[in-house]
Amino acid sequence: MNTLPPYAEHIDYYKDCIAHINSVIDFPGYLQRNGYQLIAKSAGSMEFKKDGERLVLNTQRNPMSYFNRHDSLDKGRFFSYLRKRSETFYKAISQGMDLSGEYLHLPPVTQPKTLPKTKTTDLSNRYRMVPLKNAEYLTKDRCISEATLQDPVFKDRIFNAMYELKRGGTIANMAFPKLDEYGTIQNYVLYNRPYKAKPNKPPQKFQVVLNSKDHYLFHSQIPKEKTIHIVFGESAIDLLSYHELNGTHQNWYISFGGQVYPKKIHSFIKLLDGQQHRKSMQLISIMDHDLQGARFDLDIFSSLINHGQNKVHIENTYEKHRWTIHIRYSDKNLTQQQSHFGVVIKALKAHEMSDVCIQLKDRIIITLEVKDPRTNTLPPNRLELLRSLTLTLTKLYIKIPVNIHKSHHKDWNEDLKHTKQPRYELVPWNRDSQLKTGDRVHLKMATGPEGTTHPGTVIKVMEKGVLCDFGLKTPYAIPFVQVRALERPIPNEQTSLSKAVGETSKRNTPNLDL
Repeated sequence: MNTLPPYAEHIDYYKDCIAHINSVIDFPGYLQRNGYQLIAKSAGSMEFKKDGERLVLNTQRNPMSYFNRHDSLDKGRFFSYLRKRSETFYKAISQGMDLSGEYLHLPPVTQPKTLPKTKTTDLSNRYRMVPLKNAEYLTKDRCISEATLQDPVFKDRIFNAMYELKRGGTIANMAFPKLDEYGTIQNYVLYNRPYKAKPNKPPQKFQVVLNSKDHYLFHSQIPKEKTIHIVFGESAIDLLSYHELNGTHQNWYISFGGQVYPKKIHSFIKLLDGQQHRKSMQLISIMDHDLQGARFDLDIFSSLINHGQNKVHIENTYEKHRWTIHIRYSDKNLTQQQSHFGVVIKALKAHEMSDVCIQLKDRIIITLEVKDPRTNTLPPNRLELLRSLTLTLTKLYIKIPVNIHKSHHKDWNEDLKHTKQPRYELVPWNRDSQLKTGDRVHLKMATGPEGTTHPGTVIKVMEKGVLCDFGLKTPYAIPFVQVRALERPIPNEQTSLSKAVGETSKRNTPNLDL
């Protein structure tokens, strides 16, 4: 067998090889020599059968094409047939050229280019890790309470990463450790306020991973209770926010750090495998309430299904406006396929969507139009459909309780901020009213300082007026005679938002086979 050159450097050569293979190989003769039985023949087609395959050849085309009645993805010309049954593209090319009896002239082998060595940047020596003392970014910018930061669930899980400035002084960044399955810190992810790299450029988000071991995950302290809820989301800040809104001491929080890819999912599965001794546990996803969060849900739960059983295997493909889910069944579980197909169809019809779900001999294929191709926008209720469909798949193929909690806003930190926005009530105003810091005043004039139309928030009460913040660079003094109306803050009673995302599944079984 000849050594084949890299595809990327010789694309035209491989196109010629494929065209040659398709044109010279006797497709019907090859099938008969390899155990296929001719079961039907007409003027324009031939049908062959072997094991679970039913191949139909279109003999009128040149070169001949084929399709498999039992596999909608198994179709094309002779090279497609070989590629479908070969481990790699190169093995399919080699087999095809061997069958043709000749190799096309191979292009000269080029010496691989020597690429410059890339340095793996390790930023660990730039930061000094200390116990959390300065949490201003989390408390002021992210509205997370001191009580949440001091909760035993997050004990020894949040640090300050101190950065020494060349001009003097230090910056206290928030640092969340990434741990392996044994609880050993392998990396950190740092957060802080956006910063301006250049004066004329917009602020940049500050989120830094210290070394190349990005696939490890941040997680909270593992609960001691026999029953735990494993709550996983995108960022550690989302986890803190969710805990403040809905948390219990049964929750074990895991963050994917804003990205989901196979190595991270593998780390996640390792963490779950370490909890198999529990009497029972429940999986709760709190990924962001957007299309990316829905995709993360589907990828993570599909991987858990594939890891935990050999009954089905799920593959997902994503295009610009369309997602396709392939659920392939093993021979032993084909009897369940029909009932599962009915459950999926029911879930789709419940949302009155025109998505396509078909059933083949050994698989179910679901095609979802996630965006309107004309407007490139999400159709109404599309995110809820994706959540409902993902939950339907978990009920069919995962043996432990699963739920997907979605925030009202884009993510759980936005929800937390929203609950802490002050609400005001109108109170009678006259010269004898006792103004207080935090009150809001409306002016008699149509516009206020610098043309603003916003009410001013009282920051200081003076003898003849008040000093107010109008959201401008500087506060302004307002005489009492210019005040038209007064608003006073209502004590803010924080409410839970968990009910907005559906009730948790009541299934609870000690069988933790994922």
